[in-house]
Amino acid sequence: MIRWISPRLGTAPFEEGVGNAGVVLVDVRNLVDRAGNDAATIRGHVDAALSALRRGDRVLVCCDHGISRSNAVATAVLAAEQGTSFDAALITVLATTPSPEIRVEVLAEVRAACGEPPAAPDAPPNRILLTGGHGRLGRLLRRTRPSGIELWAPTRDELDLLDGPAPIDAFLRRHGIGRVAHFAQPHATNLGRSLGDALAMLRNVLDATATRSGTLFFPSTWLVFAGHEAHELHATEATPVRPATCLGDTKALCEQLIAHFVQRHGLAGTVLRSGPVLGPGIAPAFVRNLRQQAAAGTAMDTHRYDNGRPALDFVPADDYAAAVWGLIQAGRTGTFHVGGGALTSTRRMAELIGAALGSASPLSETRVNGATCNVQLDPSRLEQAIGWRPTTAVHEALLRFAQDPSPPADTQTLQEPKA
Repeated sequence: MIRWISPRLGTAPFEEGVGNAGVVLVDVRNLVDRAGNDAATIRGHVDAALSALRRGDRVLVCCDHGISRSNAVATAVLAAEQGTSFDAALITVLATTPSPEIRVEVLAEVRAACGEPPAAPDAPPNRILLTGGHGRLGRLLRRTRPSGIELWAPTRDELDLLDGPAPIDAFLRRHGIGRVAHFAQPHATNLGRSLGDALAMLRNVLDATATRSGTLFFPSTWLVFAGHEAHELHATEATPVRPATCLGDTKALCEQLIAHFVQRHGLAGTVLRSGPVLGPGIAPAFVRNLRQQAAAGTAMDTHRYDNGRPALDFVPADDYAAAVWGLIQAGRTGTFHVGGGALTSTRRMAELIGAALGSASPLSETRVNGATCNVQLDPSRLEQAIGWRPTTAVHEALLRFAQDPSPPADTQTLQEPKA
């Protein structure tokens, strides 16, 4: 497929570019679609395209698929032809490319070969991109943003993380951002395809962040331990990961991918595993269901497995936000756990919700075959790192949610993106 960036400059797969009469092909297939390209070779391709354009010819820059190497070189050609910056030309290229999967390593090398300044590694530490900023946890972080933090939370329409790393890299460069808090995830986390989307989004964010020598914060979950056989498990950061659900598998694989980037690229990465977060406007689906049942006066149904009732290590929302912002502001890296300090059975949750609403709903219990692993996360390392302490009892957080399940209004205005 030929994509025309301007009336006389386009990109295409080489096989589709061959045979187009009146078009000069600039073949960049000798470049590799990763780091390691020679600056003189890159510059030679750019100069060849510019010479043809100055003669009045139409030019197609071609690689194997017409997606990454060709568009990276075409960006430099467009910038030189129009006398604009590399970043301004990249915006045009991304807007005219349906699949903007340009490798950021190649972009960085083309940029350097053409004399453009590299990405500044010393972006202000208080300037943060929050992905997923319009989800439940994202809204919580926006409401609790500490003073002095400049936070960007684009919608999916403004920055689609599945479009490849180049748009993310361009966003970070445009706003001088070096830190990313990656809270975006697929809407339906229990589907097999959600695993692929979650990994693709994370990989794109990691590519863009690592290229800028930036830092990444990633929220994980207790579900990475749910496959253990113990009825109750006290999990530290050294406990072997053993997921048992699609979301647990997804988060475990995401953690492995982050560890790979830390080891191979020197990425500064932070992973925070938590129990379910609970507070005004934020609760797991089954807690929201129990609240609806209590309000309607219908039976409140919980489960019992072969080895007993399930119990969860809930984390009050304010305490969770304090842990996230504490780690980010302190610049601490590695893996940490945050928990509420005790396991609460789902049966007990139903009793507390019913009492909070003065509901006459009867309690019922559905039998489930198999065993459950009730995981309590040990927050000792988090306490040592940033002095974190729980401040809200779980029953208080549950009471707040039961009384008002709607999310509080945002009380802080986000830093407006700079033009």
